[in-house]
Amino acid sequence: MRRRLLVVGVWLAGAGIAVAVSFAAVARVANGVTPSNVAALSPRAIEHALATPTTRPSPRVALPSTTVSLPPPGVTESTAPPPTPPAPPTSIPPRTSVSAPAPAVTAPPSPPATPKAHDTVTTSRGGTLWTSCSGATAIVYVAAVPKSGYQRTVDVEAPSGIEQQFSNGTHSSQIRASCSDGVVHTEVEEEAGDG
Repeated sequence: MRRRLLVVGVWLAGAGIAVAVSFAAVARVANGVTPSNVAALSPRAIEHALATPTTRPSPRVALPSTTVSLPPPGVTESTAPPPTPPAPPTSIPPRTSVSAPAPAVTAPPSPPATPKAHDTVTTSRGGTLWTSCSGATAIVYVAAVPKSGYQRTVDVEAPSGIEQQFSNGTHSSQIRASCSDGVVHTEVEEEAGDG
């Protein structure tokens, strides 16, 4: 705390010295500027000078000349369009043409294969199977149609053999077909139940 008071005291002393030196310098400059043959005014003369109002001429200010363009006769200022500033230059990206993808065209669903005259038709209680041979041993599936109330529950279509099963919940019909020497051989099994 003592140290802080000492610092404040030193600062105040330095500030006082600086103010005194400043006043002395101002007085010396004032003495050098003021002519020596001018008599000092008495206090009464100073009061009189302060009490008397003085009028100073107002300085003239030269204003720059401006030209105002008036609208032509018959045009009011409210209807004249305001001048539009020039648009800033913008860089426009080059046009790129984008071709839209062609809509996907779906072929109409092919109708179920219609059995040909040379196909082999195998009929069971639950449905009918059409097959044919391709070559000596490869069998080709043509179509299988369940009878009313039945549905296909097994569908195996391989070149070595075809198996179809038709069921209605109380009866099951199973047809197996294969080819040998270019001739279709079939086997039909009928069973009660779902098989």
